[in-house]
Amino acid sequence: MNETYRFPGEFEPQQAVFACWVPPEEPVAGYDAESVCVEIVKNLIDEVQLFINCPPYVSVDHVSTLLVKNGVEVQKIKFLQIDDPNLYNRDNGANIMIDGKGHMVCINQGFNMYALRESTNLECIAARRAGLHQAIEVGCTDFINSNICSEGGNKEFNGRGVLIAVESTECASRNPHYSKEEIEAEYKRIFNLKKIIWLPSPLLSDENLYQGPLDVVHGKTIFGSSCAGHTDEMCRFIGVNKVLLAEITEEEASASRSLQVSKERLDAAYEILRESTDADGNAFDIVRMPFPEPIEYTLRPTDSLYYIFRNELANGVFSDGTPWPDGVELTFLAAGGYCNFLICNGVVVGQKYWREGMSEKVKEKDIRAERILKKCFPDRRIVMINTTALNLCGGGVHCWTKNVARADIR
Repeated sequence: MNETYRFPGEFEPQQAVFACWVPPEEPVAGYDAESVCVEIVKNLIDEVQLFINCPPYVSVDHVSTLLVKNGVEVQKIKFLQIDDPNLYNRDNGANIMIDGKGHMVCINQGFNMYALRESTNLECIAARRAGLHQAIEVGCTDFINSNICSEGGNKEFNGRGVLIAVESTECASRNPHYSKEEIEAEYKRIFNLKKIIWLPSPLLSDENLYQGPLDVVHGKTIFGSSCAGHTDEMCRFIGVNKVLLAEITEEEASASRSLQVSKERLDAAYEILRESTDADGNAFDIVRMPFPEPIEYTLRPTDSLYYIFRNELANGVFSDGTPWPDGVELTFLAAGGYCNFLICNGVVVGQKYWREGMSEKVKEKDIRAERILKKCFPDRRIVMINTTALNLCGGGVHCWTKNVARADIR
């Protein structure tokens, strides 16, 4: 059945965006993630049908009241109450393909919570089921099943049969019991692909915070905030044969080991993309995006995020043997990035980081990123939102949202 279907590019017309509301309490003292989500909603509400899920930890009344206070016309939003344990809908939300004639089919992949659980775990089953509920909400009742575990944030489609994905994430991390060849064959089957471009590794800061400390800089131990390892933090399709790729300079890389490793990985990705083509043999136009200045934050035992991270460690020990330093303040790096934007019809919602008291370098990079997005999307409104509070939990604007393309576009 799926031979007539394709997975559209995000730059194509969209019919819906799904989002799962964040917990009301601040993840870290002084960082209000709800306010970030409010700003995202305000900039999407007139562009697309919004579906906002309110899982058991937050009520529809709380979310709607908050949105009304911020001037949002909540009657335009469809509120859902689905038990979804995953905050970032990009990863477990509905993966819907279209045939250009108004028909849709949802790809129902396995989900193992970023390799932190078995796919048979009840949380993983609930998260996978949430994506199926989303499909039904937009009228999609046909499904193609696959046991290969994956997240939406690691799959970038150009809408014409090409997928970009991070190899180490899809293979060794999420599906160690399958070979790369088996995974590639399955993806070509379920997504009706002509080719897959594998980027070897993700940004080190996005790879797996539970492996151990990310860096030691000037005697200070720094931990990462993400265990995703996703394409959408480093590389995005912005056209059928146009790609946006993050870039770290030699000067920036000299500041820390993690930046040096991430630079090497981005350089390798660039070489692969430079030698690759789309399904018609056309070379890719590669646009480089700056990498943000490191945004550090202090995680204290009184913060809710402290225990979310701590409780994932077996016996309180990171994979490299480093013990979690119980009872003390820790320094973490927010999962920031300028590639984690959302394209939605007439708007592109991007991320920025500068606030009063920060280095001017942060502001300069924010401005550069905005200019690049404006150049790449001259006919769309570019909105930059300070997403630091959302990035603390490991994701951003693109991670928090899940778009569904119009079914009638060809």
